[in-house]
Amino acid sequence: MSSRIAFLVLLLSLLLVHPAAAQMTIRVPADQPTIQAGIGAAAPGDMVLVAPGTYVERINFLGRAIIVASEAGPSGTIIDGGAGGAVVTFNAGEGRGAVISGFTITNGGGFSGSGVVVSNASPTIDFNTITANRGCDGVGINVSFGSPLITNNQITGNVRTECSGGLGGAGIKVSGASAAVIESNFIADNSLTGGNGGGISLFAAGAPVIRNNRIVRNSVSGVSPAARGGGIYIVNQSDALIVQNLIVGNSAGEGGGIYWLVPSGARGPRLVNNTMVDNQATVAGQGSAVFADGFDVNAVLVNNILVAPAGQTALHCGNFNDPNPPVIQFNDVFTPGGPAYGGICADQTGINGNLSTDPAFVAQQGNDFHIQPGSPVIDAGDSAVADLPAMDFENIGRARVLDGNGDGVAVVDMGVYELPFSRPASRAAVADSIMAPGSKNLNDGANALLAVDTHRTVVAFDLTGVPITGLRRVTLRLTLAEPATSWGGQGRLVSVHRLAVPFAEGNGQWFDLPGSSHTRGNGPGVTWNCAVDGEIANTMPDCGTPWNGGSTAAGPASASALHTNGLTGQVEWDVTADVVQALSDNAVSIQWLIRRAVEGQSGHATYHSKEGAAALSNPDLAPTLKFEF
Repeated sequence: MSSRIAFLVLLLSLLLVHPAAAQMTIRVPADQPTIQAGIGAAAPGDMVLVAPGTYVERINFLGRAIIVASEAGPSGTIIDGGAGGAVVTFNAGEGRGAVISGFTITNGGGFSGSGVVVSNASPTIDFNTITANRGCDGVGINVSFGSPLITNNQITGNVRTECSGGLGGAGIKVSGASAAVIESNFIADNSLTGGNGGGISLFAAGAPVIRNNRIVRNSVSGVSPAARGGGIYIVNQSDALIVQNLIVGNSAGEGGGIYWLVPSGARGPRLVNNTMVDNQATVAGQGSAVFADGFDVNAVLVNNILVAPAGQTALHCGNFNDPNPPVIQFNDVFTPGGPAYGGICADQTGINGNLSTDPAFVAQQGNDFHIQPGSPVIDAGDSAVADLPAMDFENIGRARVLDGNGDGVAVVDMGVYELPFSRPASRAAVADSIMAPGSKNLNDGANALLAVDTHRTVVAFDLTGVPITGLRRVTLRLTLAEPATSWGGQGRLVSVHRLAVPFAEGNGQWFDLPGSSHTRGNGPGVTWNCAVDGEIANTMPDCGTPWNGGSTAAGPASASALHTNGLTGQVEWDVTADVVQALSDNAVSIQWLIRRAVEGQSGHATYHSKEGAAALSNPDLAPTLKFEF
């Protein structure tokens, strides 16, 4: 679904969720010249609908239960605060019926919150891009004594400037007893110098909920002895529920992923089914994933995956005023080649369901933290734990508790993703060929090789009998026949495009062969000119509708794979969306065009065709679709 369509669906949902909404629609600039003027003219239940453009202004909701939304979504509608203070303010008791949705909120500047300020209010902040703001605390979103719903936003690149200390929170700060909900956001690349809480800071925040967020690459620094909480910082009475978040690549002196210091009498945080990987604790490697301290004997870690870089502890427990560690049950706490626990946390491996082993991610270096079949964290969690969500992190209909190891018993997996029992299946291509732009009526369907350079490749697969139910992932795989060459210093992309029309393979073979082996073949086949050339033996385009090397029948790029000089082995593209759509349309086959993403740039790759695989008696070399259920 495109972002434009997704935003239109969101607008409709806003109208349905708020039953008093849209008594009147005030359009900006058609009815009112500015967004603030539209707010000033609105009554409770009205919608202020903003046309695409950049609006240099700072707005205040004035306590009104209204929806302020854009027509075109964040990419087309920008509120620029002119570096003069908070861009959007809620400070007059607004409730969830006060909604800001569909904007890029940027260039705010102020001591206390420069993107969005929420003070003694509880609005809805939904589907915005909050980026490139400057300020002191709560640089992206600053919440004081409020319980907002913060959901589906991208909160990125917000940076502290011209202050130190304070309550922190380059992405989001929540202070003052509240029940804020921070859900399904992308919180990334926010940075804070001279304070704590790169992604989120919770300071006496009451009982907030942090669920289903991606919290990545946030950082804090410049505090002695250590800046704390690269991803999340939790102090004072902040009994946060932190459920099913992906927390990756954040950096702090202590607690690269999460830091907490629980005061006497507080419960402390509950961490359930989070995945925390490759966060950095830059001071003595203490608590790459979690640094737990204070009176936290009632804090809980359950069903989490905590993976530290080599040389750092994944979980470190401090002894500030309390010698008791938190509750640690059914977690995988792992540091490759070294101790995973530090401080007063004794090694819990083998106790209360805890593991310390490589969780077998699909591609840790590629930031794919799904777990592979056979992973030790499959069916290794506690299904009875409180606050377990109904769906896994992707929330696409996959239940949170499944039988992942095929023993007939459904048990929750550790971490954010649930893996159903895999029924591995694959299909070899039923047709493949090369097309040559310099020989537009030439067929190469019987060639042992497929090529991507000035040539393009087409492949086709039979989908008969493939079930859509439970289908999780589909991968198109080609195997290189020789090392790739001419892809530049950083490598370049090769893209796959679903074809809207089928092609005929043909029986010609020409590419990379000696003249004595050249044959044009006969009968129907695919050429640069035609998806189905009626007679490939001649040099004429025998088709009614030329297709220009597949261009006229190719959709947008479905996926791309990086090719670098010297690359060998298998190359894979994730074509799940294409196959699911084809199965939804009851298609019995599917075809793709494969070409350089930027065809004006150099790059040469040859792959084994199905004929080449057969000649080598190795069917695994043929173009293949891999299905995971």
